[in-house]
Amino acid sequence: MYGTGNNLLLSVNADIESKIALAGVRALGLVDVHINRPLWKLLDCNDVSITDMSQYYQKLHDDSISNLVQDSSPMFDENYQMFENYPPEKDLFGFFALHAVEENNEELDVLTTQALELILASILSVIKRQLVDHLTGGKHSDPNEDLMLISQSVPKTNQSNESNFGQLDRIKRFKPNATTAHIEGMVLYVNNKTSDWLDTQCNEADIMQKDANECWTELVRCLQQKVPGVKKEPMEIGASSSQGLVDQYLSGEFDVSMKCEEAEEEVATHSTEKFYQLSCFIEKEVKYMHTGLRSRLEEHITKNSPTLGRDAVYKKSSKLKRIPAYLAIQFVRFYYKEKEAINAKILKDVKFPISLDVYDLCSEKLKEQLAPMRDRFKEQEDKKAEELQKAKVSGKTDEKKEIKLKQEPYSFPDDVGSNNSGYYELQAVLTHKGRSSSSGHYVAWVRRKGDDWYMYDDDNVSPVTAEDVLRLSGGGDWHSAYVLLYGPRIYEAEEEEEKMET
Repeated sequence: MYGTGNNLLLSVNADIESKIALAGVRALGLVDVHINRPLWKLLDCNDVSITDMSQYYQKLHDDSISNLVQDSSPMFDENYQMFENYPPEKDLFGFFALHAVEENNEELDVLTTQALELILASILSVIKRQLVDHLTGGKHSDPNEDLMLISQSVPKTNQSNESNFGQLDRIKRFKPNATTAHIEGMVLYVNNKTSDWLDTQCNEADIMQKDANECWTELVRCLQQKVPGVKKEPMEIGASSSQGLVDQYLSGEFDVSMKCEEAEEEVATHSTEKFYQLSCFIEKEVKYMHTGLRSRLEEHITKNSPTLGRDAVYKKSSKLKRIPAYLAIQFVRFYYKEKEAINAKILKDVKFPISLDVYDLCSEKLKEQLAPMRDRFKEQEDKKAEELQKAKVSGKTDEKKEIKLKQEPYSFPDDVGSNNSGYYELQAVLTHKGRSSSSGHYVAWVRRKGDDWYMYDDDNVSPVTAEDVLRLSGGGDWHSAYVLLYGPRIYEAEEEEEKMET
């Protein structure tokens, strides 16, 4: 590895002729190795909440960075640990940051030290300004029990950016021959416009249309923080619920396994990932939404293997571990088009159903839990089919009995807001008409009852049919489904009463 790392350094040195620039790159690498990545590891721990991070921010402010601003030499030591039990990565990138191109290159070391002092001083300033609530005396520095409870439902990642990383991954799959650096640079360009770029734009840029899925994600995030959950017993709103309403009714969980395909002896790892919507990536072979959803459950990624001591290919398998009562699905229809410098739209026709069954996407354990309610649905459907067949043969219907229907819970008794059958019914569709995400028109199509739907086009509301909704699958310049919201299929039990004779 060291030979490879040295070749990498020499290559970088050849590309970056300025020692000042090279020192800056190296300084950023040291910050990443000793600060950024250990902090991300801490955030990834299942037992660490947002409020738990206050102690680490305080450590950065009081000890670590404050001392390193005065003397950054410890950061050149590959054994230096800013956080206990979180050593620097022993990978190629860590080697690149920790070692100079040439041995005893004092000039580069001095320049790197100067760059580090500037970067660390800036980080310290940001901590004081942005994390003031988490430092000593701040409102989150010594959280009470209620705040700790509420913080459990706060996501530890930026949900808006999850969409961006999904775009990056889709672009990589769409253009497999493109280099990772090129794709990352392109995504950064799209999401982080420079002031020079802004100066070239007209005033219309200030009122540029924003992406509707980003709006949906932000709405969900705000509701997640503000709306309390539903208690199990009794079923009423209460701030003491351990989860908010959004986490109960809109969030699901994946059971994720990672297996190294280059080291059979390495034990597979298992983890749980939370989601607030599923993504259907529109690739060449995808003609149906279900295919797009299923294709994302098994993928190959490259990550560091502790067994091999290098990057290796892993197979990532995901299964639904918990499904919410209301399931949001995004059609990833936009991608960055370099020539026109716009987020162009994929117009491909991808069919979606009114009734959705996610049983085959679930883990084996969840399938067992779904079985009882699914059996009841099947028995009811078989009974209806049998009665229809009898009526068809006899030519008349049974008029002696009056049937009353009683709706039964769609959630598991111990999991408020879940789905206990795996069956869903489409409730709403958000469509986009146009060729790019920054232009065109968004329209909402909402189910009223049964097959009755309404189209909400700004302030114009008009009735439509289920057939009209199914035509929103794309394939041209007409409205294309972008975000879909499915609700639980409700089981209605029969209560038969003998009809009174007159």
